[in-house]
Amino acid sequence: MAIIYIRFNEDILSVWNRSASDHQAVMALRDSIKRHLKIPHSYVMEYKPHDASLRDNSSYRNT
Repeated sequence: MAIIYIRFNEDILSVWNRSASDHQAVMALRDSIKRHLKIPHSYVMEYKPHDASLRDNSSYRNT
């Protein structure tokens, strides 16, 4: 599942996948997203497991 949040100073793409612990799968997903959305390879994307987002309240930032 994926959701896009359009914000004033940033846009957030939230993607839920089965396993945050599979680093290779996470990097493949990141590369696929960049390729399909034509995002430059140099653009930094943050990946954070759901429980980490809950701990630091970043899931609720700017809401």
